[in-house]
Amino acid sequence: MQLLKTCLEILKSSPALFILLLGFGLFPIYTSLADLPFWNDVSMRIMLLGMAALGLNLVLGFGGMVSFGHAAFLGIGAYSVGISQFYGIDNGWLHILFALLFCAAIGLVIGFLALRTKGIYFIMITLAFAQMLYFFFVSLEVFGGDDGMSVDRAEFFIIDLWDPLRLYYLIWIALFAVSLLLLLIINSRFGVILQGIKDNESRIEAMGLSALRFKITAYVVSAAICGLAGALFANWQE
Repeated sequence: MQLLKTCLEILKSSPALFILLLGFGLFPIYTSLADLPFWNDVSMRIMLLGMAALGLNLVLGFGGMVSFGHAAFLGIGAYSVGISQFYGIDNGWLHILFALLFCAAIGLVIGFLALRTKGIYFIMITLAFAQMLYFFFVSLEVFGGDDGMSVDRAEFFIIDLWDPLRLYYLIWIALFAVSLLLLLIINSRFGVILQGIKDNESRIEAMGLSALRFKITAYVVSAAICGLAGALFANWQE
């Protein structure tokens, strides 16, 4: 109950975000009345890319870490769906779990190595890892190589994703949940310290806090969010 109250208070403090999410939630009503189903497809793409942007914003906007490699996590999330289906796993919830775990694990490795540097060095290391992952996946001929993979929409128990409206609201719920999670993080002690690291890392270290630990944690969370967006993107893209 307390968590719900906290969530409502945070949403009230971000009216623009609340209105935007509400607009996305009501948008299919307009497209249905106006007979414009194509715009639902456009809206889903916007929400998916927006979700990935929110993940990136955690490290870039609030942590001051300029990463050029986050597109890789979108790809890993999408490949988690494709490879799972290749081996006969059709459960969409498992696809999302795999995407979150794989992206978090790879984000932990990249973050542990890259975040020991700063500035242009960090930027180039994240870009290098993204290119390494790209060439690794396109080299896997069994999974389509340069041509990529074709996937079917996953099974989410009673949720039939072949119904475009149900897919739309699954993506919308995921975007809403990610937005709320990030608002909770940013308004927490962790978020305050992360922003403090962005403003003055030396002062945070002088207070006895490990800036590296907070930065790696933020990077891992950010990677997992991008992985979630990638998994849902694969279902939308087919």
